[in-house]
Amino acid sequence: MPRSSYTKISQDDVLQAITGPENNVAITYLLKISEISPLLRQRLFYAWKSFSDPRSISKGLISSRQSVDWQIQRIYRARNLLVHKGEQSHLIWRLLQNTQYYVSISLSRVLHDLSEHPTWGVDESLGYQAMRFDHVYQTLQQSSGKGLTHFDVLGSRSKDMHALLWP
Repeated sequence: MPRSSYTKISQDDVLQAITGPENNVAITYLLKISEISPLLRQRLFYAWKSFSDPRSISKGLISSRQSVDWQIQRIYRARNLLVHKGEQSHLIWRLLQNTQYYVSISLSRVLHDLSEHPTWGVDESLGYQAMRFDHVYQTLQQSSGKGLTHFDVLGSRSKDMHALLWP
């Protein structure tokens, strides 16, 4: 794990470990040092199981996108019932919690983009985030992730932005 030290494990090293093949040195090392915490060890194993197969990630991304689209449609329907008919759905509080989560995540990404790119506006940030998602999804679909880099997954948090995943 070349980017890590004894006291800190690099995000890039963890990403490289969980996207590596079965029994790669990095994932074996992470699983060994996590023996003292069975929960952490289990989470690392499931992360490796999910991320080691690009097709699995592709399916997860499209499933997630469909779930979010479906949830936003439910929120919009509940809003229309409330605004146009004065009816309140019994699920309104749960829908509001989901709305708050989506707004929070979106706002976080927009603020991050605006701090890194002072000349951008909200539209540019949202467009950029949509393009990043589409790029990762299409690369996973068309070439099983060949060509994706640490930057594509970790963004500017990566210290090794050009390192390839699933080479």
